Amino acid sequence: MSRREPGRRPPSRGVRALARGREALERWAHRVRRRRAPGPPGVVLELPRSVPGALVRLAPAVLVVACTAVVTTGGTVAGSGIGTTVRVLTALAAVVVAGRPRWPVAALFTLLLAVAVLAGGDLLLTDGTGETAGPWRLAALVLAVHLLHRVTPLAAHVAWGGRVETAVLVRTAQSLLRVQLACQALVLGTVLLRAGAGTPLGDDRVRAVAVGAVVVLAVVLHRSGAVPEPAEPAGAPSAVH
Repeated sequence: MSRREPGRRPPSRGVRALARGREALERWAHRVRRRRAPGPPGVVLELPRSVPGALVRLAPAVLVVACTAVVTTGGTVAGSGIGTTVRVLTALAAVVVAGRPRWPVAALFTLLLAVAVLAGGDLLLTDGTGETAGPWRLAALVLAVHLLHRVTPLAAHVAWGGRVETAVLVRTAQSLLRVQLACQALVLGTVLLRAGAGTPLGDDRVRAVAVGAVVVLAVVLHRSGAVPEPAEPAGAPSAVH
């Protein structure tokens, strides 16, 4: 049992409360000073040949709208009764793919386009003006869908305020061009074969041959290395935050 020193009184409750309040105020002031303290200096890299990252982030959304515009041109989908649904889902996909490019929006949107094309009719039919715009629509759709699937993974690595080296975009365009040459050749071959068939039975045969040819071409290109696997360290964009 401790002995109280003679002539010294213990602090009153008011004094103890003031001491605790002072300690709490000092702790709060210390936390405020730590929050206001400047952090480590950032590093900014100047890229001489680059494009704003915002353009790359917006590119998938623009391509989504372009794909729908190609499919709905000439009454392919608009005349089938599902045009409004496709446009609403297109607007939703464009917003989501711009904000969350890592999500599988491009794959789901491609599935939506496939269903819309099958439900809307034949892309190779002539439009309402009597001009044979169908082959051009088909070629443009193949290019737009391919661009969507190549640009979206690139946009997933880019910040809105960053910048992307032009060399990264050039390498992406070069690999895309090699595959597009083969794909557009298939489109041309399908158009010529379709023109030679000329019967309703020939339509189904042409579609079956086209699907089989696309599958075979994809396997051949993949095994031959014409479609390289995505290499993130070599192809990752340089961004400045």
